[in-house]
Amino acid sequence: MILPVWIQDTEQKCCGHEIKVGQFVEWMIYAYLDAIPETQPEVPQISVVSNDEVEIVGDWIPQPQWPEEVTVFGAFGDLHHGPVHVGLAIRQGAPVQESLVAFHGKLWHEWHTERKNPPMKGVIRSLYYHRERLEQTDHPGGWKHIGFYEGQAIRATTDIDPRDNRNWAIRCLLEITG
Repeated sequence: MILPVWIQDTEQKCCGHEIKVGQFVEWMIYAYLDAIPETQPEVPQISVVSNDEVEIVGDWIPQPQWPEEVTVFGAFGDLHHGPVHVGLAIRQGAPVQESLVAFHGKLWHEWHTERKNPPMKGVIRSLYYHRERLEQTDHPGGWKHIGFYEGQAIRATTDIDPRDNRNWAIRCLLEITG
């Protein structure tokens, strides 16, 4: 199974190590939701729904050891299906204790985090450098994030020009190995 996993520019610049195509990694993966996802009567499953997003129906395991995040996010848990473990932060409320939860969106790797969920092991099959797409708003200095432009294939994160001060992200295609 190959999953798209994103890394934000601030994460990579701050604490990131060089990433290369063909490299074996063990990464903690996170997803962020604004509200409680629907409880699903379906069976656990995972699928890639576009070049950059996934859909996961998996078991919800609350993580009470991060109480400071309860006030910020509402809940933080581990959504898993087979070898895929995703730390899931929910900003509003929390699912019931034992339920299947549906997530649809981008998966993110964070280099520096104190939240520890089981890492996903895999091999990086390709890397893409994406510049941020912005839209002007009516607010002073108003620019709003609306996504990322089409990606440019790179062989390693050292291919990114360190003088590029625009916002960007890296999309890794990660082959899950266990």
